[in-house]
Amino acid sequence: LEEQVEVATEFVRNLSLQGKQDTGMVDRCIEVITKSLGTLSMKEISQQMGVSERYLQKKFRPTVGVSPGLYNRLLRFYGLMEELTAKEHTLSELLEKYRYYDYSHFKKEFKRFMIESPVDFATQDQTLLTTQLITTYQGMRQ
Repeated sequence: LEEQVEVATEFVRNLSLQGKQDTGMVDRCIEVITKSLGTLSMKEISQQMGVSERYLQKKFRPTVGVSPGLYNRLLRFYGLMEELTAKEHTLSELLEKYRYYDYSHFKKEFKRFMIESPVDFATQDQTLLTTQLITTYQGMRQ
């Protein structure tokens, strides 16, 4: 479990802006994604940015290191996990807020990012991983 945390943390740490290029559009895109809690589709993001999806990906990926779609999904997932650990809302409420259309959609995303099912995760000690998820999410929002 600790190894998974280290790998995930290192991956997200490497999402920071690279190079000395003009990052204004990418910065604005990150702001749009952050304000939406990662719930917008790529089409909606590119419309708000006033550029095509392809152009957005072409500028975003070399600057950030991942596609805007993956960045969007990571932010949404980490946001949901942060709120879920606060235990102020039910999972159903959070799935709706973060635009997961059903539990199976969330479960698929959970397995993609956590490399295990939500049920397997729930049966383990989650303190370390939950702390890392929240720290990573807060870093992505800044």
